[in-house]
Amino acid sequence: MRNITEKRNAAIATDYKRGISEEDLAETHDVGLTYIRTILRQNGLIEKRPRKDLSERDLKVRAEHIAGKSIDQLAIQTGLTPTRIRQIVHDEAGQHRQQVLTDAKEKAVALIKAGKNHKEVIEIIGEQNAKRLKYRFNFNIFKLIVQQRSQNALTLYNKGVPPAQIATKLKCTRDYVYMLLRDGGVKLKLTKEEKQTRDIEIFNYLKSGGSAADAAEKWALGETMIKIIYEKQKRAHANKKSSKAK
Repeated sequence: MRNITEKRNAAIATDYKRGISEEDLAETHDVGLTYIRTILRQNGLIEKRPRKDLSERDLKVRAEHIAGKSIDQLAIQTGLTPTRIRQIVHDEAGQHRQQVLTDAKEKAVALIKAGKNHKEVIEIIGEQNAKRLKYRFNFNIFKLIVQQRSQNALTLYNKGVPPAQIATKLKCTRDYVYMLLRDGGVKLKLTKEEKQTRDIEIFNYLKSGGSAADAAEKWALGETMIKIIYEKQKRAHANKKSSKAK
């Protein structure tokens, strides 16, 4: 176990030297951001405290980094290593990054309330900002979207909007709406007609090349149930063809 941990820590340090961000390291190695920083400090890759006796060069490096120059660009420009540049800009850029993340978080909340899906939110605020929000603020965009959709579904349902129309408004499947409503405490049961329509849709989806796993996620059912529905519909179609042939 100790050897595994040591190898992982060495890999973290190596990847950081190659320019991989702290957030990407946390995601790749499935550990917290605090642990990543501890390993980096132990390897002398980041400083515990910013230097107080900054030279004119360091002040210039910080200013240019905040203005938009990358770590690699500054390293080439000054002849320093990317690691040293990162150490110089670490403290000064921190406050700027904090504001950027605060703005990204506010924008994400507004987008989620407006009904945007996970992909749309990520594209607008940026993938790197999304990762930093997750690991630094414990701000899980996917989880918040599900919560918002659940709230919207319950609000519409309480206004008398049927599940099929709710699905259209939320741009998801009817069965997903049923799952949201059930999670919200609403006791629901598919009508015979709705169940028949759903089963035909599932059969056509799999027949056209869709996977059982994708169908399970799309209709909020287990894979086993999806396969049972498919086989049942397959037999029904075969019996119908047989009857017509006679």
